[in-house]
Amino acid sequence: MKFGSLPRVVIAGGGPAGSSLAIRLANKGLPVTLIEREEFPREKLCGEFISPECLLHFGSLGVLDDIRSVGGTLTTETRFFSSSGRNIAVPSRWFGGPALGLSRAAMDLILLDRARSAGANVFERHSATGVTLENGRVIGLSVRSSNEPPTEVAGDIFIDATGRSRVLSKLLERLTERKNSPRSKKKPLVAFKNHYEGASVSTDTCEIFSFPGGYGGLNSVEDGFANLCFLVKPDIVKACGSDPDQIVAASVFHNKRARQCLSGAVPSKTWLAASIRGFGIESGGQIPNVFAAGDAAGFIDPFTGSGILMALETSGVLSEAIVAHGLNFDELRKSYGQQYRRRFSSRMRAAAFIRRASLVPGLATVLIEVLSLSSAFPQILARRTRSPMP
Repeated sequence: MKFGSLPRVVIAGGGPAGSSLAIRLANKGLPVTLIEREEFPREKLCGEFISPECLLHFGSLGVLDDIRSVGGTLTTETRFFSSSGRNIAVPSRWFGGPALGLSRAAMDLILLDRARSAGANVFERHSATGVTLENGRVIGLSVRSSNEPPTEVAGDIFIDATGRSRVLSKLLERLTERKNSPRSKKKPLVAFKNHYEGASVSTDTCEIFSFPGGYGGLNSVEDGFANLCFLVKPDIVKACGSDPDQIVAASVFHNKRARQCLSGAVPSKTWLAASIRGFGIESGGQIPNVFAAGDAAGFIDPFTGSGILMALETSGVLSEAIVAHGLNFDELRKSYGQQYRRRFSSRMRAAAFIRRASLVPGLATVLIEVLSLSSAFPQILARRTRSPMP
């Protein structure tokens, strides 16, 4: 390490980005505190598709055997269906081997427990409520639980790994010149997720459905359930009175294959829902010792199947930068920013192109038909959403 003293790292968010970062840094001997709002295990709105590349990360994090032991399903292909039923397949072997269908409740618990055993100081059921600034840097994070008085966690480096909610980033925005910045007028998409019992989906296939006003995915997870996660335009949600079952019938079931898979199946848990206000890389803040990882740094479209992969990758890139540069924040920010853009910018652009096509009536069908003309076409496009440009 290039620094004389070990920087204290405070991570807000215990999902795959936060927990894996905590593991990597604790394994290097850095003092790490991880703050998580929920108590694990907990359900999480997610496609629950773990791409093949993630298994390499799990190996380096020391959790691969635990991940394999909890009963997830091996996925050998992802198949994209237009509303009419026309489809193309993307084999998992293009990315190194079978993928894994596993609930976030199971995966996140394993990662958080590993972070704790690696030496991270983990606070569950604690919410970040404020930050303390001194000389333009954050020196403390205020946290509280429902049954304890507020406390302040001191640190040298602070990480926002709170996903799309970007809790730490928003707390800082309230204290800086960005607090009055106008909010985007773009209408959000709305995401829904539930586990279904009795769905007719192959255990080795993740199926992606396009339909007017959105798209969704269905794949098997542990215990015989199938996870349905979909995005839909807000006017459909409003027209259905925000009732998830009505929304599924009015949107997802416009896809012939989705209707076949879910006919007779029943949702088994409470529906989860969230607004998705944007995709792509988030603009970096101005505080030199605050960084973002996972979805808080950039949100890629779920149909790519690489959201969890990006969470694990960003934690790897950020941990390497922290270990290399420590408290030299100028070099740390430069290193992380360069590596982040190199790895993820082209993926975001490719995903944005496909998303725009999928939301235009009829265009998704045309795109699938064109891609089906040659196996080379879908392979090239799929790789653009999963790895940096050469």
